[in-house]
Amino acid sequence: MLHPFFHDLNPPSVKLDSDLDFVLRVAFGAGLEGARCTSSDGAWSWAERLGLEQQCAQQLEPERAREWLGPAALRRLDGIRAQAQLARDAREQAWQRLCGAVQSSGVEAVWLGALANAPHAQSRWCESNIDVLVRGDDVRGLATALVVSGCTTETTRVMRLARPGEGPVFLGSCGAVFVLHTELRFLRMVPGGVFIDKDCLKRCGQLRFDENAPQGFIALSKAVQAADVTAQWLVEQRFAVDSSSFCALLGAHELKLGDDEDLAFDAYIMLQTDVEHAEFEAFRELLRALRDGKLSSLSKRARTLLNHALAMKVNPGYRARLKLQHKAQVWQQEGHLERAAEKVGRFLGKWSRH
Repeated sequence: MLHPFFHDLNPPSVKLDSDLDFVLRVAFGAGLEGARCTSSDGAWSWAERLGLEQQCAQQLEPERAREWLGPAALRRLDGIRAQAQLARDAREQAWQRLCGAVQSSGVEAVWLGALANAPHAQSRWCESNIDVLVRGDDVRGLATALVVSGCTTETTRVMRLARPGEGPVFLGSCGAVFVLHTELRFLRMVPGGVFIDKDCLKRCGQLRFDENAPQGFIALSKAVQAADVTAQWLVEQRFAVDSSSFCALLGAHELKLGDDEDLAFDAYIMLQTDVEHAEFEAFRELLRALRDGKLSSLSKRARTLLNHALAMKVNPGYRARLKLQHKAQVWQQEGHLERAAEKVGRFLGKWSRH
């Protein structure tokens, strides 16, 4: 396993107060029957810390917001909706440039989402972040076309890009970020095999035609989308305290991963090397509980996952521990530990011969 220390890194329990329950019910569409919001400020504090403020603003109609949160909340909702509109405009601008670059370069690209409403869809990770999968040989041509279109390279760390070097990061003139990937990390068609790339997806029939897709774009199957968001949540971004963990949960929730047994079976085939099956089922249990607004009856493993997702946002001590764990994970994944061990071994070998 790539995260062998997690079960020893027990997350602190986070109290599920009424304000947190209200935010999760709104964001995941569980309904507000029996819910109560003690404090408008408390609810929005939770929404902001969990990265769910735009989702809550989208779900709450003005009259319902006034009823549940009070008149002052309407001004805050208006500000959040204005920010969301700016993000959508930036995403639209970047998407148009990306479409033009794909067509001019002749590259076939896979957008890691649902193409039918690509310019307007809310990203699973960041509303103005667009992730694209291309063949390794096509990266240079598409990158050149993006620069010609007016985009600039971006060196700042973005939410879903786990490490530099995975793919070029570009910034549209309005601020939207999009990243070129050459593989889907921690997804494997063969247990223990290499990570999935675009050619592998095509050979295995995991790409689908979308009549609404622009020229040069194809879409992922639903199973790969579900496997990808699960791998990000349980492996790739597991210890990354700045990751949009609850946005990832929303992505899996929208795919109905918690309920669709056939989808879960197809997705887990690609995850089995890196994700324990019991933990995968706990992840699905958590999705169902969020959908139903019934977090009090979670199993121990599912509650551990929820505590982890909450504590990584609100508990400073736990955040510090996770940052160290994330560095260790990156060292392990990138091979730094193996190379360091080889150097130590060579040194000890030379020392023992003298």
